[in-house]
Amino acid sequence: MDPLAILKEFCVGGQLDQVVIEEDRIKFGDKYSFPKQSPTAFRAKDGSGEPYSLESVTFFIKSITAGGANMGAYVAAAVRARTAQIILQDRQPLRDYLTGKLAHTVHISDVVPTVTFSALEPAAKKQKLDESAQGEAAALRQLLEQEKQLRDRNSLLCAPGANFKPVLDMLDKVLAHRKAAEVAAAAAANAKAAAGKQQQRPASGQQRPAQQPQPAKPAGPAFMKPSGRMERNDVVGQMKAMGGGSVGCFFGTTHTVGGGASLWLVPSGVTAMINIFNARQFLEEGKFVPSAEAAAAAGNVKPAKGLDYTRTALRSGLRMPRYHVTDKVPRSGHPDWKRVVAVIVQGKAWQFKDFPFKGADKGELRETFTQLFGAYFYYSDEKAVGAMFATFTQLFGAYFYYSDEKVPETVEGWKVPETVEGWKVLKLPLRRTGRHLDHTTMLDFYTKLDGFLQGRRCELDY
Repeated sequence: MDPLAILKEFCVGGQLDQVVIEEDRIKFGDKYSFPKQSPTAFRAKDGSGEPYSLESVTFFIKSITAGGANMGAYVAAAVRARTAQIILQDRQPLRDYLTGKLAHTVHISDVVPTVTFSALEPAAKKQKLDESAQGEAAALRQLLEQEKQLRDRNSLLCAPGANFKPVLDMLDKVLAHRKAAEVAAAAAANAKAAAGKQQQRPASGQQRPAQQPQPAKPAGPAFMKPSGRMERNDVVGQMKAMGGGSVGCFFGTTHTVGGGASLWLVPSGVTAMINIFNARQFLEEGKFVPSAEAAAAAGNVKPAKGLDYTRTALRSGLRMPRYHVTDKVPRSGHPDWKRVVAVIVQGKAWQFKDFPFKGADKGELRETFTQLFGAYFYYSDEKAVGAMFATFTQLFGAYFYYSDEKVPETVEGWKVPETVEGWKVLKLPLRRTGRHLDHTTMLDFYTKLDGFLQGRRCELDY
């Protein structure tokens, strides 16, 4: 549709007052709406130049009509409005064409530009539609309030009576086929090696050549491959053979790993958001259970040696690492410190008084959270505790809160001291209801943990 023809129709019909320039569009009453920069069929310089924009043409005719053909007033208004002006030689032909004095002019291009426009609803119809939409929204809200959720994703996945044995049988067949292929490849390699030795054996009656002493080869690392590359397991094994131990998770240093799974430390307090009672449900199953409820279900009896769980989140195939969770801090110098990868923080500096890191006994936790992944679970209706919030603004931490609550001003207002900068606080929402969303939160949590440990080249299985 040609916007110039629409503008001429409104001018000739005396409806120019209904043409309104609003922000980035020009509205023609309640019928049409065009972008301000839409090109028109009226070209500059007697038809040899570029087409004028709809904004320029509309501003010109409205200014001339309102100002009584005062060109000086038009130029001043165009400068103030920062609108492109119609050049002097094109002003009179454009005015005559829009007012109907000229039916055609050399300025009009034979090719009418295609312009996208929006048809506007009449005001009365629009108001009626708005009222109808509001009524439908109110009715929908009323229906949703009356609904009762009978099934969710978790209840459907339970599938009482379902048998997954065919899936396990399929997996066994795949593993058996893979193992048979490996055995066949090893047998073929042995047969080829035996055939090579048979060809090198001297014929009957032939004297074996005297064996020449071979020069001693320079001793090299046992874990160096012929290609010059070192595999992770070979490096670990070689370091153990030399008495050096494998590489732990402490950044920039090597330690002897005490064996076993990666180790989590959780608060010993019964009021902690995550403690020994509800850690398994969240870390393994992706379900948050308030610590008080979990403790009551366990009869307030803690497991004597902590608890172990298998991580399946973000782990596929046969690689499912084991974690050990405990609320008992290892004593100073104990090998278990080389297996600690993360700590759940309760919010008190005294929790770290027995940690073997510089400044931990004094509440200075910069070194502690450089070595360990820190996670802080926080209810939004509680106040910030001590200097731990300042710690987590400097160091990597995780902040959990309910998505239907406002983040406390104390958390939003965390500031990084000038001495230490660059640490971020991760905030993960936990809803008071809708436990099926906890699994997504757990996946996000493990994603950040993996990134933290990968950045420190942790050699433990996580």
